[in-house]
Amino acid sequence: MKSILIRADGSFEIGMGHISRMITISNYLSTNYLIYFVTVDNPKTRKFLENIRFPVTWLNLNMETQHTQMFELIENNNIELVINDIIDIKENYLKCLKKDFPNLKIINYEDVHCGYNQYCDVIINPLAFLRERLTKEKTRHYQYLNDLDYFIFPQDLQTSKNKVVSEKIKEILIFMGGADTRHITLKVLKILCSQDLSFYNITVLLGPFMDKFDILEVKKYKTKIPHLKVFHEVPEVISFYENTDLCFCAGGNVLLELIKSGVPTISVAAEEHEDIQCKYFSNKGLTLYGGYYQNINPVFLLDKFNKSNDPILRKEIKTRSLSLFKSDGLPQIKKIINHLLLVD
Repeated sequence: MKSILIRADGSFEIGMGHISRMITISNYLSTNYLIYFVTVDNPKTRKFLENIRFPVTWLNLNMETQHTQMFELIENNNIELVINDIIDIKENYLKCLKKDFPNLKIINYEDVHCGYNQYCDVIINPLAFLRERLTKEKTRHYQYLNDLDYFIFPQDLQTSKNKVVSEKIKEILIFMGGADTRHITLKVLKILCSQDLSFYNITVLLGPFMDKFDILEVKKYKTKIPHLKVFHEVPEVISFYENTDLCFCAGGNVLLELIKSGVPTISVAAEEHEDIQCKYFSNKGLTLYGGYYQNINPVFLLDKFNKSNDPILRKEIKTRSLSLFKSDGLPQIKKIINHLLLVD
């Protein structure tokens, strides 16, 4: 078997989406390849990966030490391909990999900067807003794969049942992913509290990197909202997707997962690139744009909430959502890997 090193990081700043999807692709590739998982060491990530079935190398925060660790791992295990999913990829990191191992193949996944492609064999950016921008600017090249068909979803999401759209919203989910660096959960709860919420069952999911202060503040809303449930670090979220009528979410991986599931959403952007993405999907009729975290307008957000109560609108969102993804990203990416490593 040929060996692949998969590098993904998670933190309060970037959440756990990168690690989650690289675990998904690791599981998918493990029948054909030896997988070595690499990530920067921190207690939250250790807990998140405690049941992973691949060897994990915990990188030191010191960059020189990281370089030594990576060098030894690649050399000692005859690694032929490195997949990076670390969003802020440094040029020197890639340059050193190619200098030390000229024949090493490199794939960058969701490389927002994508300015160091001379060191990469393939760059995969499945974000839709980037695809349209690159098409308009005609800057696409053979190394650059920019299409939603390369998006990696959790394996259990692939087989999740289609949600039946109810006539009235009863179950509301609030979930910002592994981290909520912009405190959007609290902002949404504060705005919703101005309404009569007695009819709704509201569930809040808090990710592993949620700020401790925010967790305490969210739980205080149990005294203000009649039917509020709060869960912290749940092992899986797909069942929550299947049992909700509407979800307030940020504009990252969770939004894509909810669209894939056919769940109507109100999306609030936590970052500039998320803002572009939320607006893109809103224009496509796949989500209701709730604003940017810095200036969430309560009147604007509540207007979207009121609009979401229209069952016809939610059914239209679901229909469009389920037709968006034409193929599964995992087989597409495996074909690329097989081609790079000359595997039939």
